[in-house]
Amino acid sequence: MKNALLILTLLCGYAAQAQFQLYKETDSLQIYTKWSHVKWYNKKSGDVLLVKVVNRSSSTVEFSIGVEFFSDMKLAEESPVSNYCLEAGKTLKPRVHGLVFQTTQGKKENDDSIEFKDFDVVKKGNDKCPKE
Repeated sequence: MKNALLILTLLCGYAAQAQFQLYKETDSLQIYTKWSHVKWYNKKSGDVLLVKVVNRSSSTVEFSIGVEFFSDMKLAEESPVSNYCLEAGKTLKPRVHGLVFQTTQGKKENDDSIEFKDFDVVKKGNDKCPKE
C-alpha cells in the first residue's frame, strides 16, 4: 500500500511539471521551449532553457541554432551556434541532443528575454542524416 501511494505521488508530481510551449515555427520546424534546472531533480542547481525541435515536413532539414539571453533589453549572454540534421517526422530532445542552454541570469517568465540566433534552415529532400 505504501509503495502504491509513493508511486501515485511521484506520477502526480511528474504530470504537474511544466510542459514544453511552442515558441516558434519556421519552415515546418517547430521549436518548443521549457525552463528547467541543470539537474532536473535539484532546484538549486541553476536554470537552463530546454529546446525541443520537431520536423513536421516531409523533407530532411539541416539547421543551425544558438540562444541569446537578454536582460533589460540588452544582450546578457549567448550560446555557441550548433548545427543539426533532422529527418522528416523526427524530434530532437533537449538533454539527448545537447539542446540545453544554461544562463546565469536565471529563469525568465516571458519569451522576450530569449532569442534564437543564426537559425538557418536548409531542406535536404529525402536524404538521410549522416551518422555521427
